[in-house]
Amino acid sequence: MFGRRLLALAVVFLLVPAPVPARADVLGVVTQASDASLGTGRVSVGASIYDGDRLSTDADGAVTFRGGGAMLYLARQSRLVLHALEGHSSGTQASLSVGTLVFTASHLSALEILADSAHIRAAVDTTTVGQVTVIGPKTLYIYARQGALLFSYEDETEVIPEGKAYRVTLDPPDDDSTTAAGKPGTPQRPAQNANRRHRGFLLVLLGVGAAVGSIIRKVNEVESPDHP
Repeated sequence: MFGRRLLALAVVFLLVPAPVPARADVLGVVTQASDASLGTGRVSVGASIYDGDRLSTDADGAVTFRGGGAMLYLARQSRLVLHALEGHSSGTQASLSVGTLVFTASHLSALEILADSAHIRAAVDTTTVGQVTVIGPKTLYIYARQGALLFSYEDETEVIPEGKAYRVTLDPPDDDSTTAAGKPGTPQRPAQNANRRHRGFLLVLLGVGAAVGSIIRKVNEVESPDHP
């Protein structure tokens, strides 16, 4: 008799459907889209973005995402994955694998960017605007247009001051040496806001080109997270 009851209970449990976990909260929405995709399909304005969603753009594409205190502009031929920022309910983590990302963060914990295992975020709790470009393997371009950026790789960190742009080489060879212009040559003497070398990465100070300004202007034409 006891065995029959156990069998009956087992059958009941098998027949009851397992609860389906609810999908994570919405991270934000798409506010502009042109020749862009969400996952494997085309994305349109107003689309909700969830934890783990992938955004990508074609050769002439662009897409803008807004969530919490962050706004992201993904330029052409770019790809990223969005997650909720651990420890911050309203924060966003953007993992950029290809291309260029221009961003605005309204406060310190609004946004963290991952690029080739490096972490980039606002250095102080103020509105911050910047750009991160994946140039190639172990090579990044980082521009702090408004507010300073905190760059971290492995166990080392460096502050990128407001208005400065750097080419970042991860895991540089020990014999690498650069001039102020970023070309091979005599090692540069240490100077404020100039080239910076760490064990795990090398930052070479660059000029801010017109192309960067053009992308920033496009972002400025879109609503900011502080002024919906």
